[in-house]
Amino acid sequence: MINKFSEEVTMDDVKFTCFIIEKTARLLNQLNEYVVDSLGYDGIEHLLNFATMLHNQNFDQTCSELIQKYTMLKSSKKQQRNTALSEMYMARLYSSLIWEINDGDLVQSVIDVYHSPICKIIDDPRTSAHYEPLPVIVRAYYEGTF
Repeated sequence: MINKFSEEVTMDDVKFTCFIIEKTARLLNQLNEYVVDSLGYDGIEHLLNFATMLHNQNFDQTCSELIQKYTMLKSSKKQQRNTALSEMYMARLYSSLIWEINDGDLVQSVIDVYHSPICKIIDDPRTSAHYEPLPVIVRAYYEGTF
């Protein structure tokens, strides 16, 4: 994918986007899927296009701006999330999966991964799916389960 500045979107751009999705979801006590749905195609594309510049901003500020712009709501319900692992660890995991399954439309790949049934398994702190090697996670993505 080529961004709006005629530069190739890199793995680091995808990792940054996943990091912001994860951090925003944790701030709101929501699932990543909620943040992805709130951002929509255009919001995710914006993050990928401007990742290099947004990376220089304060991450909390970036998340707060997204929460306001896309009117995301904090959940009062406790979500089953794996918060024992850092946002960056989860961003690396998800970005590696997205990069691996990407078939040309990187934005759609982000949406597809976060809507996959395996995300609920990966994010569940009672499982160890997040420690599986990438090939196992990719296979699980295509099969829909571990």
